Amino acid sequence: MEAQERVTVSKQPDAWNAQVLASQPDPHFMQSEAWSDIKSPDGWQPEQHSAPPRGARPAVQTFRRHAPLVGGVVHAPRVSGLTRRSIPSLTELALSTADRRVAAFKLEPYQAHDDDLVAAFVAAGWSVGATSQYRHGVTVSLAGSEDDVWMSFKSRARTDVNAAVKKNGVTAQRVPLTTENIDTLVMLIGETQDRSGAFFRSRAYLERTWRAFDARDEGRLYFAYIDGRIVAAAFVFTFGTNAWYKDGGSLRSDNNSHAARELHWKIMRDLIADGYAHYDLGNIPDPENPNEGGMRGLFQFKTGFARETNLYLPVLEYPLSKRFRRWQRHESTLVRIMFKKNKDYWY
Repeated sequence: MEAQERVTVSKQPDAWNAQVLASQPDPHFMQSEAWSDIKSPDGWQPEQHSAPPRGARPAVQTFRRHAPLVGGVVHAPRVSGLTRRSIPSLTELALSTADRRVAAFKLEPYQAHDDDLVAAFVAAGWSVGATSQYRHGVTVSLAGSEDDVWMSFKSRARTDVNAAVKKNGVTAQRVPLTTENIDTLVMLIGETQDRSGAFFRSRAYLERTWRAFDARDEGRLYFAYIDGRIVAAAFVFTFGTNAWYKDGGSLRSDNNSHAARELHWKIMRDLIADGYAHYDLGNIPDPENPNEGGMRGLFQFKTGFARETNLYLPVLEYPLSKRFRRWQRHESTLVRIMFKKNKDYWY
């Protein structure tokens, strides 16, 4: 059995990030040191588990939280580098995190779905659980030149960008994360939420995440303009050579300007110039049912930038106490009750 080294909070954040970047082939920002700072105020206790000497599994950051009645959870969000070989070491890691109040170890992968790998986890005593993050998404490969990336878009996306710039006079640029610019971003997010019904986290939570990543030079704010007016905004996270569209919004009155197309193309041009490999545009509905939840417009927008969509592995949970079955039955109830109580997402 391999020793499972656990550190509650790393005293050397750069060293922890280096471990994640070296051991996870597709490192996600939720595995970064910055994310541990963001989750702590909400009652999540971060713990960082170094990769074992033989490299049977990657370095993994987890978050522990206790909950009444159903028991608590140790959550490992957005981990990549999972293989059949890593299952025994991941199982040992799960067991090493157990305490009398924790019901489950919840592993949320950030890698492509693989039926055989899921079956191998289940055979080792794991169960498929409820997701807290999206399973369907769109990622743009930034490999090659700017022209290569441009030609990888579907024709409708290229047409929209050209219309935004040449017909509607849209411009986009990176701007500093000032209080005034945060106010503008929050206003645009609110406008988008009002018209679409989309869920966004509280301002306090969002601002905390933006400031944390900006302070580490891992966050970027962009605005799109028409005649000097701000009409759309996006905040981008970076970690390693990956980047993510995290939050954004636009004015209803400018929906037909295609400003968001030029906004994201400007973001991608900058990321290409800075050597980033991927730009994750975030969640989409199931491609088999793109109208789900009134999200067809979002589906069409994001899939215009890539010819393929992503399906990630499901959540995999390992039982840590007799409360495990109760946890699986009532986790969604807990999340719903806590949302009603706090007006924010539990995870």
